[in-house]
Amino acid sequence: MQLLRSVRLFQFGLRRNFHHGGMKVAVLGASGGIGQPMSLLLKMCPQINHLALYDLVKTIGVGADLSHLSTNTKISAHNGKEQLKDALDGCDVVLIPAGVPRKPVFLFSLFCVILYVCLLFYVVKELTEAVAKYSPKAMLCIISNPVNSTVPIAAEVLKKYGVYDYRRLFGVTTLDIIRSNTFIAEAKSLDVKMVNCPVIGGHSGVTIIPVLSQCKPSVIFDEEEAKQLTVRIQEAGTEVVKAKEGTGSATLSMAYAGMLFTHSLLDAMCGKSGIIECTFVQSDIIPGIPYFSTPVLLGIMTSRSGISSFKRVQQWLTFARQWHIINAEWQDPILLAGKVAHYLRGMNKPIFHHASDCGDHVIVYNCRHIAMWAFDWKRLDYYFDNRYLRGQSNIPAYEIHQVDPCRIVFMEVYRALGGPHDLGTKRRNIERLHVFADKDVPSHLLKNVCSHLEQVMRVPKRYDDYTEEERQNFPKIVQLPDDYCADDEANELETESFDSSEK
Repeated sequence: MQLLRSVRLFQFGLRRNFHHGGMKVAVLGASGGIGQPMSLLLKMCPQINHLALYDLVKTIGVGADLSHLSTNTKISAHNGKEQLKDALDGCDVVLIPAGVPRKPVFLFSLFCVILYVCLLFYVVKELTEAVAKYSPKAMLCIISNPVNSTVPIAAEVLKKYGVYDYRRLFGVTTLDIIRSNTFIAEAKSLDVKMVNCPVIGGHSGVTIIPVLSQCKPSVIFDEEEAKQLTVRIQEAGTEVVKAKEGTGSATLSMAYAGMLFTHSLLDAMCGKSGIIECTFVQSDIIPGIPYFSTPVLLGIMTSRSGISSFKRVQQWLTFARQWHIINAEWQDPILLAGKVAHYLRGMNKPIFHHASDCGDHVIVYNCRHIAMWAFDWKRLDYYFDNRYLRGQSNIPAYEIHQVDPCRIVFMEVYRALGGPHDLGTKRRNIERLHVFADKDVPSHLLKNVCSHLEQVMRVPKRYDDYTEEERQNFPKIVQLPDDYCADDEANELETESFDSSEK
């Protein structure tokens, strides 16, 4: 598997040092249903010292309203095309939520649909041209839907003006991730703040692909549940439009998503490392698909002033979690745990880092038939707490194995994952361990398995376990004649030894 190459962003601009000063962010379409709540959220962002609001109408009122908030962010409102240059001058990040309110499909005639799309594309084209003229070094974030189409349009406009840099153009698809996290948390009764499910592909309909197998923490859905959840995530926008009876779309949640992506981008520009976001960018992962929503790693400033690193995370198949299975029969649990922990932590991947959560799933079966050396069954003790008063005790291995055949393997793997210095990562890793006492593994887990791990210890076979063909193929040390009789030779040797003893 080929890793995606690392790329570097060209100069952000040497107007200020991002480590010590704030940045200017422009919102083009600030008076719209998305622009107003998003501007409110951005006004509270500490990395922004100047928030420029632009729209064709009503921008002055929105700016006056936001300027009363008690934050250090300066507000400037710009109304009409003649003030667009002032809004974009010196910008570090430009957000384009401008567009046309979405309606249910059944309210449109074919002519209205064509008119709607043309008008929307024209708005994005005009605003992108202004960015190319007045702020060519800014990071451009496209929020206007359909992102699958508006991002390529913006790219072509930037190419026309000779300022296109695919590392500075983003299609904001964060709303899909937010919806996935929320729906998964509801389905599995989890804290939504702890859930993170990447979404790849695009930002409309069936192009939205939530990768449930990569969700953190690990969750398991059967085929029907996964299908229903995927459809709900894909149709979430339509669900909101119908709920609002055609009077609006998902404006508030989209504003929140735009704010989150902007915060991540600003944090990376200010020097914070390890920020990963799924976004719609130019991609070469799949031949013939020039734009694709993938995980993107936003890097910190490098030693060269004004240059930042922007690396797409590894190729998806390398980044994705895989499922492995291993047979614990006649295996030392300590040695077995070391190998299992290696895969649970993701140390088999070139992208491994001790603080990263990139490990795989491991299925361990036949835990009832593990083997221990000598007197380890009685010598080794394992801590056990039955949750009753004075229920804590150290129990010999053979006793705890009789009660719970999977317990020893589980505890040894948990110990092999490392010390208590990072319990959060350790607990996330152990959640991907699936242990079974016998060889009966549920089918919904087996269908995910992509590799069978080799056992850590060679298991000896009894002679009667070999087939007749295998026995015939055993290497022969001495080739005996067909009429050879072992009893006759034994008698001759015994007679010779008796005669020699008499002499």
